[in-house]
Amino acid sequence: MLAILMAARAEVDRLREDLADTVVRAPFDGVIGERFVELGDQVAPGQKLFTVLEISWVKVVARIPSEYIARIEAGMLAEVTTRAYPTTIFNGTAIHVYPEADPKTRTFAVEVKVNNQVKPMILPGMFARVRLPIITVDQALSVPRDALMEDERGIYLYTVDHSTKTARRRNLVLEDLGPEKAVVREGLSIGDIVVLRGQERLRNGAPVEWAASPSSSAPRDSTNPTE
Repeated sequence: MLAILMAARAEVDRLREDLADTVVRAPFDGVIGERFVELGDQVAPGQKLFTVLEISWVKVVARIPSEYIARIEAGMLAEVTTRAYPTTIFNGTAIHVYPEADPKTRTFAVEVKVNNQVKPMILPGMFARVRLPIITVDQALSVPRDALMEDERGIYLYTVDHSTKTARRRNLVLEDLGPEKAVVREGLSIGDIVVLRGQERLRNGAPVEWAASPSSSAPRDSTNPTE
C-alpha cells in the first residue's frame, strides 16, 4: 500500500508540473504583439509563441540633415508627433546622436526616447515627426519656406502693399532655414502681408488684387490670376 501511495503522489506531482507548464510567463511586463499559435495548437519545447512588447518607453529614430547635426546633442528635449495622432505632442529626450551619416541620404540618425505610458500611445512601426530646438531666439519672424525665392541678389519674397495694391520685393537676411519654415533676421516686419503662392509670376511693383478679402485670402496678380 505504501508503494502505491508514493506512486500516486509522484503522479500528482508530475501532473502539477505539467499543469504549471501550460502557463507561459514573460520575464517583463508588456503587451502581446504578433501571435504565432492559436488556442488548441500543440506546441513543442522552444517553439516561438508570441512577441511581447514593452512600450512604456519607445525609441524614435529621426534623420537629421548634415547642416544641422552639429547643433544636436544628447539630452536635448524633443517634441514628437505621429500621423496617427497629428494633434498629440509626445515629449521626449535625445539620447544618442550617431556619428556616421547615411551614405545615400547624407543624414545622421538621432535616437529620441519618449515616455509612452499615457494613451494615446506610440506603437512600433508608426511614422513620426521629431522637432528639436536647434536655435533659440527671444523674438523672431518666421515665414513658410515655400514663400522664399532666390536669385543673384540673394533670398527674397514678395509682400503686398495694401494701400497701392502692388507687390513689393523684400530682400531677406535669414537667421535659420528649416525644411518648412525660415527664421527672418532682417527684411520683414510684423504685419507684412506675404505672398505664399504664385510669387514666381510676380515682379516688383506688379498690381495685385484680392481673391476675396484681405483677412481671408491671399492676393493675386491682376494680370495673371493665381491662388
